[in-house]
Amino acid sequence: MNTLNKAELISLSACSCGLETFIKAHGDNDVTIQQALKSNGAEDVMWYLSNTNKDYSQLDDVLRLFARKQAMLNISLIKPHCSASDYEFIVQWLSTGDESLKSAVWSAARSAARSAAESAAWSAAWSAARSAARSAAESAAWDAAWSAARSAAESAAASAAKSTAESAAWSAARSAARSAAWSAAADMLIDLLNEEKL
Repeated sequence: MNTLNKAELISLSACSCGLETFIKAHGDNDVTIQQALKSNGAEDVMWYLSNTNKDYSQLDDVLRLFARKQAMLNISLIKPHCSASDYEFIVQWLSTGDESLKSAVWSAARSAARSAAESAAWSAAWSAARSAARSAAESAAWDAAWSAARSAAESAAASAAKSTAESAAWSAARSAARSAAWSAAADMLIDLLNEEKL
């Protein structure tokens, strides 16, 4: 069974935060993937598996299953961007991993991704156009430069305060959600590895 340790992580140029977490949990000891998952989480272990020269081919099937299970968590997000039959096809492949479906599923997934990108581009363009028109109309409405300057200063101060508060709240929410997602991913991968007795 392959293990990893501090020296290998240093030689792979692991990030300082991940390396510090690993050292705090394991010191100079060799540890299994499951132990590293428990201390560092899925994101760090995925980075490690992508960068090491060690042969972890015994994990291939488990990692493919893990990737499909992770994709299933958000599968509903592509539903508006593909046909009902493509959606069912993608769900079937993610659920079973049937290699005979893989080529057709990739084609359906690419089509859905293209549709989503086009939708996002149109949405952004319309939003920018509406914003520009609204801004021009508001600017034309001001009849006095002094009033505009005072109003702009007040608005900027209020907007900055509101924006800072909103930004901090969203940042905290995103950070908490990201942390929870990676923690859940680590737990899922540990369970899969344990089921396969790896």
